[in-house]
Amino acid sequence: FNQLWTCGRTTHGVATGKVCFGVELKDKLECRSYENFGVEKHQFRVGLSSQLGDIVPGMDTLSLAIDNFGKQYVDGVGEQYFKEGTVRLNEKDKVTVAVDMDEKTVSFYRNGESLGDAIALPETLHNTTLFPTIGTRNMPFTLVTATAEGVFTPEGFTYIQDSEHKVQGPVAPESRADCEVVMMIGFPSAGKTTYVRKLVADNPDKQ
Repeated sequence: FNQLWTCGRTTHGVATGKVCFGVELKDKLECRSYENFGVEKHQFRVGLSSQLGDIVPGMDTLSLAIDNFGKQYVDGVGEQYFKEGTVRLNEKDKVTVAVDMDEKTVSFYRNGESLGDAIALPETLHNTTLFPTIGTRNMPFTLVTATAEGVFTPEGFTYIQDSEHKVQGPVAPESRADCEVVMMIGFPSAGKTTYVRKLVADNPDKQ
């Protein structure tokens, strides 16, 4: 289980204006390594996605993200983003994400310094509400959604919690009795993925 992605979106997103948020990386969790199987035990992604996007940021055309190794993920494709010679993200780093919905760009900063050029939002993310989205493997973090002492704020941007442009996302059920969880168990090629995709398509009101 330590190699599963842990991911989530914020409850509020943004569709207009210049809004930012941040994360502060904590000490990495030590765990068994699976690098022989091509899986990095410490991974972190931060970016934006629509409500219809994959919960792992950067995995599809409805999200955009960077990772701790310096790659950017746009339209589901990863390529180098950090400036040449820039070290990967580490513990104690503070990453700021600034999205300009008017210019349709996203900029990333580490400890107040730019990590690279602004990334243009793909057309699939135009004219929609975008939500801060984070994915992690054994890299704890603290989410920063409001300005405070010592918190870097890009010029002209407002933290999402303080922004008048923030948009409420889907509201959680009032009680656990209204919740439903579906866990798929079965042999390979038994049809689990096909079933889940159809279930999701047939129930767009469920999250």
